[in-house]
Amino acid sequence: MKNKIISILLIAILTFMLVSCDTSTNYDPNGNSETSNSGNSANDSSKDDDVNKGENPSQTVYAEDTVVNRFITEFNDKSGYDFSDIRKGNIRTKYYAYANECYVEILNANDAYAECFSVSINGGKETSDRDKMFAVFKQVLKTLDKSITDAQINSAIEYLESQQYMVSDYKISNSVTVETYVPIVELSYGKSDCRIDVISSNYK
Repeated sequence: MKNKIISILLIAILTFMLVSCDTSTNYDPNGNSETSNSGNSANDSSKDDDVNKGENPSQTVYAEDTVVNRFITEFNDKSGYDFSDIRKGNIRTKYYAYANECYVEILNANDAYAECFSVSINGGKETSDRDKMFAVFKQVLKTLDKSITDAQINSAIEYLESQQYMVSDYKISNSVTVETYVPIVELSYGKSDCRIDVISSNYK
């Protein structure tokens, strides 16, 4: 009976010791104690912040082709309107998109026989559509060749606007050419759509 009482007392003492040791703080060798839940969350949060500060924000990928993707990224960084509704064409290096309400075709033909980067901007049948097309044209030129000045661009637009017939191979800079400009033309059945095709021999 005496042994039984001693055993019960020992169990009670051990239980009391275990309960008293189970506190909500963690021991810090530096002499600080932190609450197990909120303290760890704070530490984890600050670590995450440090990691995030060290990381560069990931760039948006618009196209699988690296040159087309770079062109879209640089165009979007420069212009007041971005390419939208970007879709892949029937070949790996061809893409379609809209900018400033204009339908645009982008083709990286640097590895093909043409050896150029091509951008076709489609306008509509009205002067307002043509003006939107030329606004996109301006940003395309600045993206393809950073050395092209506003004076050169304005001069080119002024010349093209004055033309009543198709213009071919109109040189803007050493590497950028208006391959084709199709003005709005009054036809027997109505007006034709305007379009401008730009090629660069040095955008790779």
